[in-house]
Amino acid sequence: MSNDGQAETVILYISHVKFEDNPLYTQFVEQIIKYLDAFLYKASDDARISDVPLQKLSGKVVVLQNQQAYDPVKAAFKAKGIYTFSYYEKGVRAVSDVITFDEYADSSVFKEMANDQLAKFSNFDGGNSELFYLCWTMTPTTSDIVKSALSNGNIVRDFAEESIPGCIIRCQ
Repeated sequence: MSNDGQAETVILYISHVKFEDNPLYTQFVEQIIKYLDAFLYKASDDARISDVPLQKLSGKVVVLQNQQAYDPVKAAFKAKGIYTFSYYEKGVRAVSDVITFDEYADSSVFKEMANDQLAKFSNFDGGNSELFYLCWTMTPTTSDIVKSALSNGNIVRDFAEESIPGCIIRCQ
């Protein structure tokens, strides 16, 4: 067995959660803990994850959940390796385990999305943020979805073939 990748740090970034008062959210987090427990980074104290040296996170999975989905009942998740993040707001110091800069491009065109994100990364000065989230997400418009549905119904394939030169995806 190879040791390749054992020093990698994986960050699961759970955003846009709408399960705040729903037992499904708790079940979802419990499943993450159940299957990834051996790999989750668990602080021995109440340290914010942003204060932990990257060296200590080597070979671990760090799970970040949106602060909005967090309440005191779920505070027990932190001891199990589930941390909170909040979005960067200029001049505001949030109370979470890490503050992220996260602004997606809102484009369905790969080159526009890529250029937007790389420019934001190049111009990023940190501010109050402790983590830059490179949001490599294309956002289809309603017309993109309708066009895909009317043609062949596979928007994922359409986006991939448009975005990656020479990419051909065969769907069956």
